[in-house]
Amino acid sequence: LTRDESFARQHALGFSGVIFALAACEAARGGGRRSVFGVIEVPARLYPWALLVAMQVVIPNVSFVGHLGGLVVGSLEVTG
Repeated sequence: LTRDESFARQHALGFSGVIFALAACEAARGGGRRSVFGVIEVPARLYPWALLVAMQVVIPNVSFVGHLGGLVVGSLEVTG
């Protein structure tokens, strides 16, 4: 619209960090096992961490730091 292409060089962070924080909270409160992409089952408390590694392998350009930050914040929320 404006012929200004500077927006193409901007970095953005989505909502996925918040989703990882919520996953960490849910995993700490839940029990049992969870399936990672239907391939492997892990204990519920380790699910968000396994998902972080799996997503990094499957989608190499995903925001590792953003997702890790979400997991850390979610873990801190649970521990108080």
